[in-house]
Amino acid sequence: MRFPNSRDLNDEQEKVYLYAPTDGRMLVTGPPGTGKTVLAVLRALEVAKTNRRPVLAMFNKVLRTYTGGRNPDRSAAHWEKIRFVTVIQFFSALWDRLGVPPSKDDETILLGTPFGEKDEAKSLGAVWDPKSWYPGSRKPGCWKIDGEIYQRSPAKFARWKPRPIRPTKADDAKAIDWERYNLALGRHAASLNWAAIDFEILIVDEAQDFPPAFFSLLRRLSEGFFGNETCPSVMILADENQRIGQDNSTIADIIREMEISEDRHYRLTTNFRNTSQVAKAAAHFYAGMQTGLPALPSRTGPIPELRRCSDRSAVRARVLRYAENNPRHQIGVICLGSDRVREQYYEDLRKHAGSNSLVQTYSSVNSAHENAAEMEFDRPCVTVLNRASCKGLEFDAVYVVSLEEAASSGEQADFFKMHMYVMCSRSRENLFLLWNGCEGASPSVLGLMPSEPTVRIRG
Repeated sequence: MRFPNSRDLNDEQEKVYLYAPTDGRMLVTGPPGTGKTVLAVLRALEVAKTNRRPVLAMFNKVLRTYTGGRNPDRSAAHWEKIRFVTVIQFFSALWDRLGVPPSKDDETILLGTPFGEKDEAKSLGAVWDPKSWYPGSRKPGCWKIDGEIYQRSPAKFARWKPRPIRPTKADDAKAIDWERYNLALGRHAASLNWAAIDFEILIVDEAQDFPPAFFSLLRRLSEGFFGNETCPSVMILADENQRIGQDNSTIADIIREMEISEDRHYRLTTNFRNTSQVAKAAAHFYAGMQTGLPALPSRTGPIPELRRCSDRSAVRARVLRYAENNPRHQIGVICLGSDRVREQYYEDLRKHAGSNSLVQTYSSVNSAHENAAEMEFDRPCVTVLNRASCKGLEFDAVYVVSLEEAASSGEQADFFKMHMYVMCSRSRENLFLLWNGCEGASPSVLGLMPSEPTVRIRG
């Protein structure tokens, strides 16, 4: 599918693209399909054309690959100036480049100890960790020291340029603890390498899935509150109805933490992606947040299906039959349940697909499937994903599978609806909601599904 360019924008989008300020902070909100990601890419490209340095930061690796390979401009020279990253990648690298020194509450300190001095480091209590990365290193493995031991005699370790591990959440080593990140930058502001702020604008797409402390950090960087002389502008794109985690922010949170004035809050309302039928099915799961629902599209298509399948093989047969009958379509298979469910669907589809068919997948927790950079989005294929990886993407047809695996009762119901809203709105044309079970079964999740005539119920 051709990625839209600036000539395809409507009045709402042009207002952002042509007239939004180039300094300070701005917020763009809008429901799925209103073109937020398109605007993020086009804005970054326009900045690159003026010889400024843009960073386009995405929520996950799949969306980074999706946008990074879809140049809407004929000139590769401008496109190559854009830095495509995930938010976690970008701020992890920034932490290292700033050279944040140790604090008293750091539990572990990394040491840049050369091989010839390893015995001395060991005698001081350092241990070798083959999995830790010292900042700037090209391969894993470095010496580290317990924070308490380091604090007793920091001068003994100074020549090895001690660095703390970037602050992470206690329950997720891949997630940055934004409050501690903020605190460390403020505490050591005078000694940091602020030349690391080598970009003029930071654009963050799907920003609603980060906590308020993240937006406080962005505001402080953009105003130079940490002491940085380069104050990049920041553009945030968000829809609170598309939150998929629990450590996230509402639009009100973002406005408060970023101090966004009303004249810098741009709202998109026109749905370009979905057919009217798909949009109605997605709207069934709308959770009533501030971003609102887009106006129904005028483009029409098939009515979505809610269907019972006997088992996973029946789902596989339906997906591959659709692929055979629609050889030019891109198909998304979005799996509920554990990552094991995604892996099973992927292996089953890959095994039975034709030799000329591309079946691809991504998982952030499965090392065999974690290379998002190898994914293709500009050719017909079947893409198998967990629900957290589908944000910002779109497909001709979407199969939301294994509905019976979903936690959808009690307090989980609202989160389930938000997830369904995100997944259903990935479809451009065809939407299939599938659950597995024997005839006569009635899993509780069906009570949250749309009814006829919004969907055709089969099986």
